[in-house]
Amino acid sequence: MSARLVGVVSKKQISLAEFRKLTERYSNWSRWGKDDQRGTLNYITPQTVRSARSEIRSGKTFSLAIPLDNKGPQRGLFGRFNPILLMTRDGGDAIIGAYSADWLGGEEKETRSADEVIVMPTQCATHWDSLAHIIHRDMMYNGRSAAEFSSTGAKANGIFASRDGIVGRGVLLDIPRSRRRKHLGPGEGISSDWLEEAAERESVRVRDGDIVIVRTGHMAAARARGDWGD
Repeated sequence: MSARLVGVVSKKQISLAEFRKLTERYSNWSRWGKDDQRGTLNYITPQTVRSARSEIRSGKTFSLAIPLDNKGPQRGLFGRFNPILLMTRDGGDAIIGAYSADWLGGEEKETRSADEVIVMPTQCATHWDSLAHIIHRDMMYNGRSAAEFSSTGAKANGIFASRDGIVGRGVLLDIPRSRRRKHLGPGEGISSDWLEEAAERESVRVRDGDIVIVRTGHMAAARARGDWGD
């Protein structure tokens, strides 16, 4: 992303004409050429990755993942449902010998295995929306026609454009902590001032090519009440 921190313009409803002006003002179409499919990932360069590597201190890692099960993180909005686990081979099959490792010989045929299939909407998992995700006035990013995205997948602006990896300096902006709250309210907007305030509080400066993670506290609130809501 660019080092310019842009938050939600307003929490009030805006007209279609105002919305169209905003799309023109903040559009990145053609910034990196008419054939570009990476968007602001172009800010991540070998130089920014090398710079991020030099700032590693402890080497400690932590996960941003959440549990995937029949309790969350979906409630049916937009036809999405929680992950469904289907066992194709389980412990019972192993006991009765329904499946064996036939490719092994001799006594090794006693070896069994378990296997499963997971069915879920992609929104259930930690993911990165590709530039084919949003279609505005029948067009995708960089003026690509929505016709290039069919039931067989995206022919342009797909996540494959990021296949070389998204690696860089991560910056966490904790908005609730900065606002001295546990979490933000549903639909509450985050202004540019709030982003700048959080960065100042954390004594960090967002640079070109940084990967900014904005915490709202919604995930912690959902887990605390034991219900993901809508």
